[in-house]
Amino acid sequence: MRQNNWKYRIKKGTAAFLSLILCMTLLCPAAVFAQEADDSAIHIQTQQDLKELAENCRLDTWSQGKTVILDNDLMLDETAGEFLPIPTFGGTFQGNGHTISGLSLDGEDSKTGLFDTLQAGAVVNRLAVAGQVAPSGEGNTIGGLAGKNYGKINGCSFEGTIRGTVSVGGLVGVNETTGQMTNCQFRGTVTGEHYVGGIAGQNTGSLVLCKNRGEINTTAVEVSADISDISLLRTTQSVPAGTDIGGIAGFSSGVIQNCENAGNVGYEHMGYNVGGIVGRQSGYMDGCKNTGTVNGRKDVGGIAGQFEPLVTLRYDEDLLKKLWTELDTLQGLASQTLADAQTASDNLSGNVHSLISDIRTAKDAVSELSSAITDWGNENIEQINDLFARVSWVISESEPILDEISHSTDILEDATSLLKQTVKAIEKSGEQGKTAAAELQLAVEDLQNAVTYAKNCQNHLRSALEIAQQIVNGRDVANAIESIQEELRAAKEEAYKAADSMKSAVTHAENAKTKIEAMGDQGSHALRLLTQALDSLSQGISSMGDVSDQIASVLSALAQEPAISFTPVDSRVTSQGDALDAALSQVLNGASGLQSSLSSS
Repeated sequence: MRQNNWKYRIKKGTAAFLSLILCMTLLCPAAVFAQEADDSAIHIQTQQDLKELAENCRLDTWSQGKTVILDNDLMLDETAGEFLPIPTFGGTFQGNGHTISGLSLDGEDSKTGLFDTLQAGAVVNRLAVAGQVAPSGEGNTIGGLAGKNYGKINGCSFEGTIRGTVSVGGLVGVNETTGQMTNCQFRGTVTGEHYVGGIAGQNTGSLVLCKNRGEINTTAVEVSADISDISLLRTTQSVPAGTDIGGIAGFSSGVIQNCENAGNVGYEHMGYNVGGIVGRQSGYMDGCKNTGTVNGRKDVGGIAGQFEPLVTLRYDEDLLKKLWTELDTLQGLASQTLADAQTASDNLSGNVHSLISDIRTAKDAVSELSSAITDWGNENIEQINDLFARVSWVISESEPILDEISHSTDILEDATSLLKQTVKAIEKSGEQGKTAAAELQLAVEDLQNAVTYAKNCQNHLRSALEIAQQIVNGRDVANAIESIQEELRAAKEEAYKAADSMKSAVTHAENAKTKIEAMGDQGSHALRLLTQALDSLSQGISSMGDVSDQIASVLSALAQEPAISFTPVDSRVTSQGDALDAALSQVLNGASGLQSSLSSS
């Protein structure tokens, strides 16, 4: 029973530390699996295609549930500014690593970028954008990719020039509470007056594994108003130019995890709250690195210009601090009692002295336990941060692989349908037709097996992402990376099996093709169908090969990282807990003895 009580106290005593860990759920959101490719996907190949998308997206519900695929690099001309930005987007935009360049937005709009607003259900994957966003109007909420982001942005980048006034970011002006940006990069220049960052002007969501290589407010910014009250710089109120400037974010009350700034930030002797990572921080930040030069006038830091950690951790509600306060109060009361008891019996006076001594011992025990828990937490937090960074990276790398598997499955199902049609076209065409049909039937069976293997591969990959979610729920943390690796290895094996089955299907189909060609005109229709099927199979083999290579790459990267190990709660903590148990028991005994003395006097 005593051991169980101890576990309960440890749980309570580390509440602040565990709440810090739980807040990291923002870093590993529930995996959003991209919509499987189908005939309804919208393909962008030309500027006209992009214009039609922008016009349709004037209605905020139009894009929800839709998938948009950028099929190639796209160079915009000067007329693109007439229909951009895309007003609102709530679907999935697959950039496939392609670049939309030539973006030029200089109108009077605020809240602008390639997208005006990315809704909470929006997902933008692997999209690169290049150009300039420099509106001539107020210039509030400006970003290269989006003005406001409520959705998920993975593996995206912007290169070019961003200029605005308030909430100006290299990729987004404001990353809202539901906004999640992973593995994003900026290169170029960002200039603004208030809330200015290389990735986001303001962040209340999460920025993970993002990197800035651009120059942030490195030229003199013309101040549009006098600063009459410097104390405003320590508030969340809107203040004039040159405040809250950071390499990653200008202001953040959300999460910034494992981000890096390599660009220069700020202008000499100008700007308040200027930091290499964040100008003003009141959320959670860890694992970040700055190698750029930071300049400013007041509150300037290599990582953060101004840091307000108490917004995240409220230690005054911690059990141990409450206990210390109560003991301190009790000690004061006992001292007063001793003063009043100077003329009382020696027995009563001795009891009060003993109680005061016991209270001091209990307070010391509280301090020692608090210190031991802090040390235990510090030993594990770096491991936890490393774990979260790896899991976030796995998620960002795995989601495009899921898309590729879906694409491969669609190809396989199309090829299977074509082969079945070919069988029907020749199975009643004499002995050669029957022989060819038999070969094709074997090819169909191989493809059906390949589809099964591909779906197994997809399921294993999804299981890996589900394990990532278990991490943020506090389960199986110590073995998470190993479990993810096991699922990825299983996914890779299924991908190999799928590719082998497709190759076997090709062999059978080629044998059938030889038979059909010998049939002359009688087999012409079947030959056309079979040729289409073989073309699809060639694409499927290539696609599944890419899947295998990508999974192998993720596995290789994880294998090169050092093992993660956590320090368990050991005797350093438990012994201090036992000491506090004993001290509190002694205080209770002393109080009981004092009560007896008072009753008998």
